[in-house]
Amino acid sequence: MFTRHFIPLIIVLLKCYLNAADKDTEIFPLEDVERGMLGEWRTVIAGTKIETFKLRVLGVQQNFAGPQRAVIICEALDDENKLSGPVAGMSGSPVYIKKKLVGAYAYGFMMSKEQAIIGVTPIEQMLEVAENYGPQELAITPTKLNQHQALGKKSDSTPTISSNESRASLKLENIQQFLKPVPTPLFVSGFSPRTLKHFEEELAEMGMDLVHAPVSGTSSKGDNFDPPLVPGAPVAGVLMDGDFSMSGVGTITWRKGNRLLGFGHPFMQEGPVHIPMAGAEVLTVVRSVSRSFKLSNVGPIKGMIYQDRLTAIAGEIGREAPCTKVTINIHPENGPKRTLRSNLFCHKGRSPTFCAMALLESINSSMDTEAEQSFEVTSTLQIDGHDPLVYYDSGTGGAGVLKAAMGLRSAFREIVDNPFETPMVREVNFDVRIRNQIDYSILKSVTLRTGNRPRGGDTVKVGLELARHKTDREVRIIEIPIPKGYSGERLVLFIGDADSAARQDVTTSPDITGLNDILNELRLRRDNRRIFVKLLRRSNGLALQGASLPDLPASIQKIYSSDSRGDLKRSIRQTTVWETSIPVRGEFQGSYSYPLDIR
Repeated sequence: MFTRHFIPLIIVLLKCYLNAADKDTEIFPLEDVERGMLGEWRTVIAGTKIETFKLRVLGVQQNFAGPQRAVIICEALDDENKLSGPVAGMSGSPVYIKKKLVGAYAYGFMMSKEQAIIGVTPIEQMLEVAENYGPQELAITPTKLNQHQALGKKSDSTPTISSNESRASLKLENIQQFLKPVPTPLFVSGFSPRTLKHFEEELAEMGMDLVHAPVSGTSSKGDNFDPPLVPGAPVAGVLMDGDFSMSGVGTITWRKGNRLLGFGHPFMQEGPVHIPMAGAEVLTVVRSVSRSFKLSNVGPIKGMIYQDRLTAIAGEIGREAPCTKVTINIHPENGPKRTLRSNLFCHKGRSPTFCAMALLESINSSMDTEAEQSFEVTSTLQIDGHDPLVYYDSGTGGAGVLKAAMGLRSAFREIVDNPFETPMVREVNFDVRIRNQIDYSILKSVTLRTGNRPRGGDTVKVGLELARHKTDREVRIIEIPIPKGYSGERLVLFIGDADSAARQDVTTSPDITGLNDILNELRLRRDNRRIFVKLLRRSNGLALQGASLPDLPASIQKIYSSDSRGDLKRSIRQTTVWETSIPVRGEFQGSYSYPLDIR
């Protein structure tokens, strides 16, 4: 009898609780805020316990973050916050007046003394994000563009902003010298200071405080670590997790059902985003004269941040963010194989950089005496709807590793930041082999064994003297067939490395009309482990809309030269009449050119 009546009562109480949880939070309107009002904000300063701190309203500044974007200026009243000042990671802490939500702790005077002056983003401005911007899928949106648009070229009529002007305009400190957004601490682990140094400019442009802390990572406490996602609790945008981790941590301001708002200012101000979202615990508040911050430990992924706007980030619990799986297999010459794994959030600008950082760190940390070691890396990018992109690189020492990482970043960026579609790079796999010796070949000299006046149909023999590290020089004999039909002309014999050979090439690729064309161009990338041999012929012509038109009569050249579409054509001064390549061990460096007068 008791059980029969008790169970329905539990169900009724549970429904009441859920209804209360989904009930709209009471809002204190911005128009009712007055100087001298007392309030409080709620946040976590240790563990997951939400604590309350008193504040006093000093006034309201209109049009602060933009037109019709006000900020409420408040002063913290407790001694603890006066000592620490604004704390990075506290952004989004909900602020209440008369027990009603008025906004989010978001701004601060970072260098104030013996006081904590904070700026509060009004909740009405934050709710606009939840009401007007929903989650968006990673949509594939094909676009028809011509070749010069696809390659990022601008016509003379297109106004441009220099990179320095653009970079300066994006730095918030150039605009707001005093009251600034409370920085978002970006917790990074798995990366050495040396690797971070190479990418410090790009990381700085994200506008976050970099915290090199080994405690950030989603698996450090196992399956039982599950911090709550409620107003006043920390929330993390997880840019990368696994053996390499990178998470920005702020605070939740408002939640209704599975939707939440936080930060009170942008994370990276990217608009629609797909960033994995997690809860976090606070280990402690690290106090600093220049800048205090919450030292946090990130929990498991629980949802997705789907909007990153001027006044708030918006997230949804239970929504899965698409990620790129990064796997790096390291094969030392002597020693066990090592495999590093991470999941990378999807972003056309950031993802290639973070992937390059992981590759750079993985190889550098595996090369114990890098000045005396070499590596080869095979990179495979798995792209939904397209054949995989596979290419190779090799090098010696730290400079070679950095070059390989930057090459990977460039290729990755060309794929995801193209004007045709938004591709999903499902996986990036690296297979790295390390040798305990310097492996390279340098072209020291070239000797013609058969003279420089061959006939068409003859074979020219050439001796290549290659210098290798701490070994005897090697001489290779190569045979070059002279094509018929060039009697009385001068051909140029070119022998060189991948970069030098690429500079000799004439662009004759077809119109770039889609991602497949970009991938095909990347597949033609020259391997730096080969010697490239070419016969070049002088030619006056044009490369026009992807087609090579050598040896044009002067009258035809004049017609084409008068065409106003200058960005679709360029002059041809030489063409390749024959080419081959020869594999060598390790990276090949050097180039040589020699004239051959054909009899």
